[in-house]
Amino acid sequence: MMSKYQNWVIGAVVLVMAVVFVGPKLKGGSNGTASTVNVANLPCLLPNVQLALHWHPVLKILVDGEDDPIPADLGLEGSCHRPIHMHDTTGTIHIEAQVARDYLLGEFFGLWGKTIEREGYDVVMTVDEKPSLELGNLVMKDGQKIVLNYTKKK
Repeated sequence: MMSKYQNWVIGAVVLVMAVVFVGPKLKGGSNGTASTVNVANLPCLLPNVQLALHWHPVLKILVDGEDDPIPADLGLEGSCHRPIHMHDTTGTIHIEAQVARDYLLGEFFGLWGKTIEREGYDVVMTVDEKPSLELGNLVMKDGQKIVLNYTKKK
């Protein structure tokens, strides 16, 4: 039989988990993040938990030779910060994760609610100025320079 103290501890743990995992979903995104869709199902970072990764790859998107900026605050929804997010439109992707694992470029696009492929366009990707066919399967690393160059199909 559990003591009153054990029941209280279990209840407190359940309440904290509900606030952490359900609260941000009920609150919804404001803070300029209407474009955050999170198809990739990236969780919110937990407070007071040390980061296992803190990387900054840079993504540049060109459409017919013109810069196509990525929205600021992507992956930042009120108090919910996703492990992959943007602070501004410079193209710097912040991977600030509490779980050390491979984070894919496709997950970033899933967070954005987009796919890497664009209808009516061919895409060529370079990583650190070298051609790459990885596209959504690219494992993002610290300091990488990723360029997606879209050109209208002829």
